[in-house]
Amino acid sequence: MTSFDQRKHERFNVESKIEYFLNHTDEVSFEGDIVNITENGLCFQTTKELREGQKIIVKNILPNNCQTATVVWIEKTDGNYYMVGLQCK
Repeated sequence: MTSFDQRKHERFNVESKIEYFLNHTDEVSFEGDIVNITENGLCFQTTKELREGQKIIVKNILPNNCQTATVVWIEKTDGNYYMVGLQCK
């Protein structure tokens, strides 16, 4: 059986909020809903349009110890929502 799934780490479904900043000096935070989490990343839904390669600062203390992350993909979904994939540093 051949798998087309390129994922290196197992994903775990999570129902939790994420709070993040666009840079270290920002006082304005944004929120989203975490969909799943891995050893070195996560996927979440948000209303803030981000861009691939953008760095963000994660405020939450997550099980995978993600504090700074890079947007590796983003996809617009229904309405004004975006699904975002992060790789944690």
